[in-house]
Amino acid sequence: MSARKIAKGFIRVINKIITHLEPHIDEFTAAELARRFGQHVWNMIKAKFSTKDGSVKLVSRKDWLIIGIGEGEFDEHGYGKDTKPCCADLMAQHLGIQDDPKVALLLGKVRNGDRKNNSTPLDLGQCVRMLNHLGWSADRIDKWLQVFWTCYFNDRTVIKGTCHEEAENCIVFPVNDANARQWVREGIIYDAWLPRAKKAWLKRQKKNKVQTADLDSIFAETVSKLRKDLLNINRSEFGERLFNLLQCSALIAAYHPDDENIVCEWVEPIFWACLKFQEDFISGIPIIKQSRPRVIKPYPRCAPYEIIQVLGINRQQNKLANRRLASVAGYLNRNLDILILQQPTGNVQIMILRQHRYYLMPMIARAIRLEEMIAQGIDPDEISLDFEHLAIPGRNGDAGQWYMPINDAGEGYALFNGSLTIPNVSPTLVFFDRIMEIVSQMSITPNTKSDWYRYAKARLNRYRQSLRPTNNGNKLGDIARFK
Repeated sequence: MSARKIAKGFIRVINKIITHLEPHIDEFTAAELARRFGQHVWNMIKAKFSTKDGSVKLVSRKDWLIIGIGEGEFDEHGYGKDTKPCCADLMAQHLGIQDDPKVALLLGKVRNGDRKNNSTPLDLGQCVRMLNHLGWSADRIDKWLQVFWTCYFNDRTVIKGTCHEEAENCIVFPVNDANARQWVREGIIYDAWLPRAKKAWLKRQKKNKVQTADLDSIFAETVSKLRKDLLNINRSEFGERLFNLLQCSALIAAYHPDDENIVCEWVEPIFWACLKFQEDFISGIPIIKQSRPRVIKPYPRCAPYEIIQVLGINRQQNKLANRRLASVAGYLNRNLDILILQQPTGNVQIMILRQHRYYLMPMIARAIRLEEMIAQGIDPDEISLDFEHLAIPGRNGDAGQWYMPINDAGEGYALFNGSLTIPNVSPTLVFFDRIMEIVSQMSITPNTKSDWYRYAKARLNRYRQSLRPTNNGNKLGDIARFK
């Protein structure tokens, strides 16, 4: 057997790159590193992206490369606050390329956006997020990114620092191509796109039978955010820590000086995505304005900053499953602490919008999970009231519909009964009004064992009493879920 055939036997042929729904920039970066630097490990010539529901337990296959999901080698979730790699970091470490200057520059910028929550208007990570919002498949976004990756990786001198090669072959990043930056910011590309975008937007509004007398002003409002972001794109404190649309388009223009269409075709999808992104934001404003938050006072004469505001949006208000309601709610009410959002499917998300209120989540998680077990009709003697167990991050086995993510400091900031990336979770059996009551009560209940057991034992006793008049033909829990 030839040496080539022997070597080929140790290389895995990858047909699918598996990641979660709506992958982020770090998953795409990890896949690109695997393609470019992992030829000695994987044959990925035919590899296509395949996205999986995050709740699905994956069984690894030889022809799969699983990234950012499945608790595998390239899944970054679960790391503590002192170690903050993204899945692109894990891939680079696996391939031993993390110290390469070009790779290190890329990893630093991707990590800042993914793990440190730094972002700027129209940075590369935000662009990927908006293309996901537009409904692009992972493969289509990957092809869009390839235009930039090719320019970035093909020239070894595209790094900050001294260039030792010939001047005409040396491009120091970020490229300052004034023409390309002008095309994108307010020139040829933007001006050519604007009338087509307005025509398409008005047509879509009329098709959806939107009744308003001032569609022109609404459109102007949607595009003004894009123009503002283009003008201010480098003014953020994080501007140099992330790749942004202007830097990337300037690099592409530098490698294709005689072909303006490449830059235009690469940038315009982001304009369309921005239009849809902002359009959904504006359509969510009346929904939030028509909803009044519930004001909770921890004690009668508490100071204004101690008041807790809870806003609930039920499925009747959220008929179109607007994906930007959380952003709209936080924008319109800076003092809003908790948003409870019910999707048309019945799934519910409980989100704490202000960081200094994260301490409320453990008690909310305990009470909601207990209520879910009661609604399911579980025998009272089999329901666990354990203080620690009911507040564990991730998924609780007894109330598996509710998932609690945590940040790098180990704090829970949300409780999800399904989400955009985990859409196949069965809706909660707890009624929306009951969820509002529980969240309101737990917001003023101290996070102590004594207070928890006082509440939980009383709730369980009421559940037991509700089962006593149940007829023999009824299932356990037919009455409990209404209590």
